[in-house]
Amino acid sequence: MALSDSQIFSLAKVLDGQLKGDHLSGFVEFDTDVFFWQTSKKKRLCLVLSHDYPRIYFGGEGFDTSSLNSTFSTLMRKMLSRAKIISIHAENDERILYIELERTNEVYKKEHVTLVFEMLPIQPKLILLDENKSIVVSTHYSSLDSKRPMLKGMTYTLPDKGNFIKKADSPVFSYEDYSRLCLDKENELLAKRKLSFAGTSLKQIANRKKAIEKKIKAIKGDIENAKGHLQDSDYGDFIYTNFDSFYKGMKEFVYEGKTISLDEAKSPQDNASNFYKRAKKAKKALLLAEQNLSLAESEKEALLIYEKAIESSSFEELGEILNELGLNKKKGSKQENVSSLAPYLVVNEGTRYLFGKNAKQNDHLSFVLTQEKSYFWFHSLQGAGAHLVIFKPEPSEDEIQLACELVLLASGKIDGEVMYTKRANIKRGNFLGQAIVKEFSSAYIREISPKAKTLFEAAQRIRLGNHIS
Repeated sequence: MALSDSQIFSLAKVLDGQLKGDHLSGFVEFDTDVFFWQTSKKKRLCLVLSHDYPRIYFGGEGFDTSSLNSTFSTLMRKMLSRAKIISIHAENDERILYIELERTNEVYKKEHVTLVFEMLPIQPKLILLDENKSIVVSTHYSSLDSKRPMLKGMTYTLPDKGNFIKKADSPVFSYEDYSRLCLDKENELLAKRKLSFAGTSLKQIANRKKAIEKKIKAIKGDIENAKGHLQDSDYGDFIYTNFDSFYKGMKEFVYEGKTISLDEAKSPQDNASNFYKRAKKAKKALLLAEQNLSLAESEKEALLIYEKAIESSSFEELGEILNELGLNKKKGSKQENVSSLAPYLVVNEGTRYLFGKNAKQNDHLSFVLTQEKSYFWFHSLQGAGAHLVIFKPEPSEDEIQLACELVLLASGKIDGEVMYTKRANIKRGNFLGQAIVKEFSSAYIREISPKAKTLFEAAQRIRLGNHIS
């Protein structure tokens, strides 16, 4: 699928006609193999070092242009910002495109440099050469003992001709078709960047989920073990009730058809005391285990919600989610504690209802956690109040009724009208927690059901552990 030498030659002519005399600015390393230059003619010049289809073209509008940082991108900005394009050309028997540039150096002297784009399949390269054709920086290097050494400061040499033998059957080059194909592939670039950007975070979340599931299993085991000793106090009572039948050295007794072991080295009083102690300890252990289970299950729910948000988000939204999770933290930056942003969770018959109680929680819920546009969003129609989202598309009438009641309770109201709409119909307003609603339906709640009150009182904040990794 890679362009042939003759097609690259034709492409160079088109680019030369459109870019000669233009200036470069705003270099962006969009991904490790995707680079953008903004030109003075307001065009986004894209260079994609894809192994199957290396390409250079003018990108579409409305594309994210935030940059990664690397030694390569730093040097490119330093060397080529405001550089003037002198010419773009290619040789007939090479799959290499040359962009000849004039830059002003640090002492304000103009000098000639060349940006070489080796549009070879398998390992395309982007190499900047100085006026002596020495390598200034490259996307790929090779050691001195390799077949084609490539290191900073070395004189540039062409690749082996065998890598780009001219094909006699290359189709006639159509720039319009080529440009259309490149633009069609821009969504692939976005998806790839998102995967590389979020892949590590999703792996961290997956690992944390496994750890939490293992923890939940262990806690449930502790609960069952504790429950097995709650009846031990009954055994102590039975010993005292039938004290004359017990003696030191007795190995076991039968209680309600079940054989209960005794410590034969201890007296009946000591065995009874041990049963009472075990029962008391079991009650404490059960209470603690149930609390730990609630916290662990809350964290598991939070992980599932954040995982879904990451998977459903656009690249722009993804950065915000990772920042708020602490997974994209830059050195020296201050970030909001996730626990202060976390909304409240109610689970009823398998359906999740999440709501906030302040502007930060509302904003986090509506515009960070809720990336699925088909989920339903709720808010009191009268004045400020909580945001609530049902985390499922197409909720039933009963689920909508419950959501309306919960959002009123979260807003400190006992009745009132509630608006609801799909998440796709709201957008952020001008201040924290404000939502601008495009269209909505409404329901009037005259009395809140006991069920809604009970669920609301039992609602818990979704929580993550101190770290995900």
